[in-house]
Amino acid sequence: MVDFGPHAQGSGLRHAVLGKLVEHLSLRKVRVLEVGSWTGESALYWANAIARFCPDKGYVVCVDKWEPYASQEDVIRPVYDTMDKMLRSGEALKLFEKNIQLGPPWVSISYFRASLPELVADGD
Repeated sequence: MVDFGPHAQGSGLRHAVLGKLVEHLSLRKVRVLEVGSWTGESALYWANAIARFCPDKGYVVCVDKWEPYASQEDVIRPVYDTMDKMLRSGEALKLFEKNIQLGPPWVSISYFRASLPELVADGD
């Protein structure tokens, strides 16, 4: 069973739009770069849409530091406090790693623990 932890960040409308986008691109290889992956909800939606509309024609690459980012002003709000604690403890990354294992086996979901600028700079 998928566990996105508290404060899942997706919505039905958002996921419907992702699916329609992949369906529209189904004649091409769909390569998704997701920047900011939290616990893997959107990565799984991307992978499932690729599996549904373009089997064997795509993959998902996730980039996230899985480190705290909220300001002190934000952390006093319960939603950000919980997210901050999950990032500090490593729970968010552990959930992400567990959840992406539940995607379709023929759609690769890989990830880099870095910021996008760090990742791009490493390629120089």
